[in-house]
Amino acid sequence: MKSAKGTVFKYGDNVDTDVIIPARYLNSSDPAELATHCMEDIDKDFIKNIKKEILS
Repeated sequence: MKSAKGTVFKYGDNVDTDVIIPARYLNSSDPAELATHCMEDIDKDFIKNIKKEILS
């Protein structure tokens, strides 16, 4: 079995799809645009923090 390595961003219960990508941004179908709003209602620094992890 292969192991996985990475960082976990743990949030509480009831993280629904409106938290992952808020519905107010679903007028776009561009994945790059949607990604800029990922988790912003639960963690305003999520995108900044995930970019740090990707670039490390």
